[in-house]
Amino acid sequence: MEYFDGDRSYIFELDDEKQVSQNTYEFCAPGIQPEKDNLQNLPYSIQEYALKIFKNKGHVCLENIESIEKSGIDTNKIITSQGIYSLILVPLWMGETLIGYMGVDNPKRNVSHADHLLALGDYIAAILLRRDNEAQILSDNRIMHDLMNDMPGGFVQMKIYPDGRVIPVFINEEFCRMSGMSHEQCMDYYGRDAYTGLHPDDQAMAHSVMEEMIKNRNTSTLRLRLTNGSGVYVPMQVFYRVTEDNAGNLYLSGYYTDLTEQIALEERKLAEHDQLTGLFNRTKLAHMVNGEYQMLTSCGVIFFDVNHLKEVNDTKGHDVGDVLLCIVADSIRSVMGRRIHGYRYGGDEFLVVVCDGKESELERLIELWRSRMEMLAKDRKVAATAAVGTAWSEAPFSLNDLIHKADKAMYADKHHNKR
Repeated sequence: MEYFDGDRSYIFELDDEKQVSQNTYEFCAPGIQPEKDNLQNLPYSIQEYALKIFKNKGHVCLENIESIEKSGIDTNKIITSQGIYSLILVPLWMGETLIGYMGVDNPKRNVSHADHLLALGDYIAAILLRRDNEAQILSDNRIMHDLMNDMPGGFVQMKIYPDGRVIPVFINEEFCRMSGMSHEQCMDYYGRDAYTGLHPDDQAMAHSVMEEMIKNRNTSTLRLRLTNGSGVYVPMQVFYRVTEDNAGNLYLSGYYTDLTEQIALEERKLAEHDQLTGLFNRTKLAHMVNGEYQMLTSCGVIFFDVNHLKEVNDTKGHDVGDVLLCIVADSIRSVMGRRIHGYRYGGDEFLVVVCDGKESELERLIELWRSRMEMLAKDRKVAATAAVGTAWSEAPFSLNDLIHKADKAMYADKHHNKR
């Protein structure tokens, strides 16, 4: 905001499902009244002018109140009622998806330099992605203010030479920290070739993407591995943007995010989920039995066994058998919640663990599950039924004992329905 000497800078994030936007971040100059609380749940219909321009890869730059009034952007008088007589708005893109926009109200200088705000927009989109992926929402506006002004995270600006060489001209301190090197070491290491620290298996992809970006002057998001000072490759997500200066020189701006923790989280999630159905697996169940489930005051278990799976696999093929399993799993997922957890327990067996509930709740959940399963089976044109058994107890209890009792009850249900 200081670069433009504006009254207020802000970020709006879009919710396509609800067709509204939220003013999620706001920074005001001294003496300027905050508007963030008044700019929540704004319908797309009153932002149609700006959103149409953004989706056509453009930005909004209105230099006076007359241009605001002529543009049609302020048909509801939301903008001018705030004392705004000029503004700059730039889109925030996540790949090919418009996720929001960033703006400055009443810029007093550098009004024509919207490209600077566009470049910052790429980085702000990267910050929002990191916030969402890592669930580390930055609640302190002061921190966000510093992020916008100081551009944290790894940032490298590189010059692209006609012979294809890409040489860094600026490396920030955070990239050096991520690389495990001093600034001097980083500049020396990458000084002859920006691809020096890139994993050999990523070289061809990076070069190919670079050629495409140079040709089309667009942006790209990649996952790459870069070596640190210890010779270990660090997984990073990189947002690249190619720009051209007035002299025709090409530059590549790279914004780097360390993905080590995110990938570890993704791998842990994969290890705890069944690949076919997406439900928790027995590894996750074991963790919960030894952890969270130790604190329950009561626990219910619903045991499901899919009927006729072997027959379906043998006569119609495993693809149809997988559809059958997913019908049962998806209907289980439909009744899950904060204290109701679904697991694939075995090949054709599923569990639901109901935490801190009443015994009567189990039958209600079974009825809801069965109705959802019937709807899914009809929709996917595959017959689906399952035998069901339940067990419930107040603390103290053994979850393994409850599973065993629910299993026995399920077999009794299966035997009864065979008659």
